[in-house]
Amino acid sequence: MLVLTHIFCIKLAKTQNINIGENMKDEIEILEYIYKVAKMEQETVAIILKKRKEEDKLYDYIIEYFNEIKKIAISAKKMIERRTKKFHDVSVLSKMATYVNVNNNITEDDKLQDIVQKLIQASNVNINEFEDRLAEFSIKNGYVINIANRFMKIQIDNIDRLKGLLKL
Repeated sequence: MLVLTHIFCIKLAKTQNINIGENMKDEIEILEYIYKVAKMEQETVAIILKKRKEEDKLYDYIIEYFNEIKKIAISAKKMIERRTKKFHDVSVLSKMATYVNVNNNITEDDKLQDIVQKLIQASNVNINEFEDRLAEFSIKNGYVINIANRFMKIQIDNIDRLKGLLKL
């Protein structure tokens, strides 16, 4: 399932130990979570794009979504780099797991509705996981709160837009 890749990245983020103040540590954990999920979504979307035709209704939407999530990943990365000298990018193992996972779950022959349902499911998991992560931390920095809100809005908008594709 697409969701397993995101959960794998969350577990990787938890294994990193950073020796700084608790509030800054919380901010970095949230930012790393946003970054890693956004990067894994980019990987997922890139694979799906290769399997879809350009005239496909899903293709145009996925390009737009890819660009939105890419902006979030770049912003999160820059914010992490400002807070710590240790930046851990998404591992090759995570990227390979995503590739295998997506290729096993989505084929070129899949109907639009099937792919959209899988993407909605993945976004729902992202929202639930992110809400759980936010509840664990005390984030006070306005910039971190802003990027967290943007990330959540993209996920919610993604579900709404994907549901709209189902109606076409």
